Amino acid sequence: MTRRGAFNSVSMFSRGLGMDAAGRIGSRPKVSIVIATYNWSAVLRRALRSVALQTFSDFEVLVVGDHCTDDSEAVVDAFGDPRFKWHNLAKHYGGQWAPNNYGIEQARGDWIAYLGHDDIWYPTHLERGLSTAAETDADLVASIMILYGPPGPDAVYGLSGVFADGVFAPDDFMPPSSVMHRRSLITRIGPWQPPETLDLPVDCQFIKDAIEAGARIAPTNELTAFKFNAAWRRDAYRTRTTDQQDALLARIEGQGDFRPGELIKVLQAIAADRFIPIKMPKAPYRPMSRRYKGATERFAPNELRHIEDAVRFPVPDEYAGLEWHSAEQDARYGPYRWIGPSPKALLDLPVVLDRDLMLRVHVLQCIDAQDAARLRLSANGEPLETTVETTQGDTYLVSARLEVPKRAEPTEGLRLTFEVAEVRQPFRLGINEDRRWLGVPVNWIELRPVGWIEGPSAQ
Repeated sequence: MTRRGAFNSVSMFSRGLGMDAAGRIGSRPKVSIVIATYNWSAVLRRALRSVALQTFSDFEVLVVGDHCTDDSEAVVDAFGDPRFKWHNLAKHYGGQWAPNNYGIEQARGDWIAYLGHDDIWYPTHLERGLSTAAETDADLVASIMILYGPPGPDAVYGLSGVFADGVFAPDDFMPPSSVMHRRSLITRIGPWQPPETLDLPVDCQFIKDAIEAGARIAPTNELTAFKFNAAWRRDAYRTRTTDQQDALLARIEGQGDFRPGELIKVLQAIAADRFIPIKMPKAPYRPMSRRYKGATERFAPNELRHIEDAVRFPVPDEYAGLEWHSAEQDARYGPYRWIGPSPKALLDLPVVLDRDLMLRVHVLQCIDAQDAARLRLSANGEPLETTVETTQGDTYLVSARLEVPKRAEPTEGLRLTFEVAEVRQPFRLGINEDRRWLGVPVNWIELRPVGWIEGPSAQ
């Protein structure tokens, strides 16, 4: 679905859903920076630090909380910078679209730049964006951005803002933290749209609408944006770690220009098939669950179930970040999913662990016959002792006993963790042409009470 009509100066917020549009007095800055945020003040502080380090200083920062209830306002105020302005929406919209729209309405600059609250800018980001706009007369400019997966030896990278032949193509996509556009572009394409009205992610739809409106899009051809994608980090909004942002800021402030080395890491990731191309998705797309990134509860109380007989769960074909490959179909056993490219994969089941249970995991034929035996399992963070048996179909049953926790705690269901000794590429082993990094293929998970006797109707 594309948006219709021009941007309405009478905002959704001035109609009673949020704030009014007061406060546009004083000299006008060249750039208005919009930062949408929600209850993650520690990482917001890092993003704002990267703004404060910008070589171009004629800007205002509109930090818009999506009805934040933490100390984010205090974090903004602590900078003591009159250019940094805090706003908080009167209700929670659950995404960046509403804070972005409010920020645009409040903006006084000729240019709008976006920064995700968990992303970082290099100091020349604004300067290079504006110089590119002046050189090309562009309506929208995109910097080169590195997208980082979780750290470790199996780290995955992405890259955006590098266009084939230096020219933007319709399937190119640039995350908002790498984008600047003229404020006047909004009058042509309208505001950011709520996700329930779209067949694409809200940021992809925004770029698509700019394309359809004939916007001139130019690359800066300079790496100035760094994204730590919550979509690649399960429970990012629960763990709220800032280690990678801290490390990057330390390099920006103390190590000179480290960017050539970062681009080398991306090239190495491409060579190792640990690279994810950042392209415009096809509509309709598979949405990322808010449960995955920890922005909402894993299960509602009425979704949880007590295991009273044998219950078999498939590995659901839903968004799973870097933990599970997409579902495939086995002619005999039905749907299954490979663990990978990360060697650790999680699965949340709507189960209350209020009695001792037996767990069985059906693993199909692996790359190596010992992979199933080396599979490590945990339940709600507790390691499990496993046994492995081979079936008549040359598949594997990995079994373990789950005991009721000694301390009664509120439950959000049963979280199973699967960890393989290593992930490998079949093509490197001469098996086939599959270049994916694979662990083991999981077909189903079964739970049954300890002592339960299987009957003829058990499934």
